[in-house]
Amino acid sequence: MKKLLLLIGITVLSFFGMTAKGEPLFGVLKPELESHNNVLTVKVLKDPVIGIYYTKDFLDLAMDGQETLRNLKWLKSLGFNMLVVNVRYFAKWGDCGKLFIEAAHKDGFLVIAGWGAGNFPEWKNFSAKNDDIFIIDQNGKAGTVPCFNNPKVQEFINIQNLCFFKEFKVDGVVIDEPTYPEWGKTERRENIYCYCSHCGEIFQKQHGFEIPVIDNLKTISRNDPKWKLMINFRKSTLTSYIQMVLQGARKGNRDLVTQVVLTPEYGLDAYSADLSSILDLKCLDSIQLDPYWVSYGRSPEWVNSFVTPFTTEAHKQGKSCSFWLQGYLEGGQIKTGIAPGAATKVIDFCLGGGCDGIILFCWKGFASNSMQYKDYTWEKYAEEFSLASAKYQNQLSPEARIHIWIDSRKYDFIGDAKITLPPEAVIKIQIEQPGYRSWQKEFSAEKSKQEEIFEEKYYETFTK
Repeated sequence: MKKLLLLIGITVLSFFGMTAKGEPLFGVLKPELESHNNVLTVKVLKDPVIGIYYTKDFLDLAMDGQETLRNLKWLKSLGFNMLVVNVRYFAKWGDCGKLFIEAAHKDGFLVIAGWGAGNFPEWKNFSAKNDDIFIIDQNGKAGTVPCFNNPKVQEFINIQNLCFFKEFKVDGVVIDEPTYPEWGKTERRENIYCYCSHCGEIFQKQHGFEIPVIDNLKTISRNDPKWKLMINFRKSTLTSYIQMVLQGARKGNRDLVTQVVLTPEYGLDAYSADLSSILDLKCLDSIQLDPYWVSYGRSPEWVNSFVTPFTTEAHKQGKSCSFWLQGYLEGGQIKTGIAPGAATKVIDFCLGGGCDGIILFCWKGFASNSMQYKDYTWEKYAEEFSLASAKYQNQLSPEARIHIWIDSRKYDFIGDAKITLPPEAVIKIQIEQPGYRSWQKEFSAEKSKQEEIFEEKYYETFTK
């Protein structure tokens, strides 16, 4: 039977929501509150992270406040508790973006900013005015990817981070698939690194000699000392870049949950990132992986090969770990399609294998599936995702700490609580557990209309 909050003579005064503390994100706390004859009973449940990339299909609706509120409630009904939104949309929305965050928090969502230097609106103007910020190949030709060691790039990132994370009160930041340089844009020029003066100077200081040039990326032996040297330098540059971004974001909001998504250790991308050194970063809270099985031409079982080693390594370093699931189709992937039952398999592999969360990447969703699965629509996929993740939710949390204030007097409990409420009291409840988003709420006997006021304010702002 669904349990409801029934506080006799008490109504909600204000909602504090879940708070971020800059620590690993192992899940979300959600209490069940009941009241009978003025006796309040609190039981604490916990859910894994169930996230979704708040994609263009949803964003098109976000200019309609009423529709956005309905949309958030629909996602909540499916079991989602975290939204990942590209930073460019917050900047585009302005004050509406702040109201979106407020609305999401009100419905119990964590809001994570999807980070990329090029996602800031100012990047286009900045990059157009500074043609000396891009990587340089061994022949002196400039590419289209910015050099992470370039002081101008670093200054731009630090300024944007400070301004954005001070202005928009999101709960966390995630760097999506960082790689340096991008293989797809550099392999054709047989380049695995940047040869600008800044990179050359750093390499010289570290090794005492000039940065070596690899003439042919495709034919050089992977055992060649020169190859190994450059790959290690490449990895260390990426690790330093991740550290700079996350530390800069924390200057804007020290309580951010900091995260990074890595691509699978597959093909050339295996030479892009050093998982061990990234996990060693003190400024990193959570590591994520996105083994999209259709994109890589694999089966759902392929995902399972990453779960144990990746999760074990993250937990050894005190980090939380989440996996992204493919919820989109594009190009030739539509011919393969997403089969019914695939999402259930992957969710069971991930959450059943000790992973702390799953996040659905549904960029554009899929308007149509393959002919073989034409009746398996995006809506049916979302329903399957919800049902498959539901069995891992609503787990008891006996370690949770419960703090209850009644007219400023504090009472502490562990796991669950039972307490008598005096009439017309002001009650504040706070529930916390290391690695989980804490939960707070305040109640009063005074009747409140805050929810109605909030929805009117949100709707009016979004529809101006």
